[in-house]
Amino acid sequence: MEVSKISNKYVILGYRIAAFVIIALGLLTTTGVFAGHAKYQILFAYTIQSNIVVLAFFAVLIVGTAAGIARGADAKEGAYGFYPVASFAISFAILITMLIFWGILAPPMAWGNAYLMTFSNLGVHLFCPLLMIGDRLLFYKKRVMKKHE
Repeated sequence: MEVSKISNKYVILGYRIAAFVIIALGLLTTTGVFAGHAKYQILFAYTIQSNIVVLAFFAVLIVGTAAGIARGADAKEGAYGFYPVASFAISFAILITMLIFWGILAPPMAWGNAYLMTFSNLGVHLFCPLLMIGDRLLFYKKRVMKKHE
């Protein structure tokens, strides 16, 4: 099944800014910043670290997309897909985070646990991975990474 590529550069920029904001809010909520008691020890968790990497990568993508728009670059297929190898690696890492949480950790917690459906939890374990994978599928040209021998 072919995912239709989005070629409007302003939609691409808007998606990336929205993703950045949602991921940042998820991280800030999870660390307890909005509750007034930040839990800095949570920064040692792999989930939080992988979310921070995705957040930083979205910052790079926003800058690159805005610079491309300022240069007047065309939004043809894959033109705003910056650093495809890094994007693939980060997408894979955050996908593993999502699969481990929802496939292994969440099922035992599911019975009567209201925490699973909070923005704090969904922001880091669902929204962030899906936004990163969505960016990869929508804005990157297929088959740009080749096997080198």
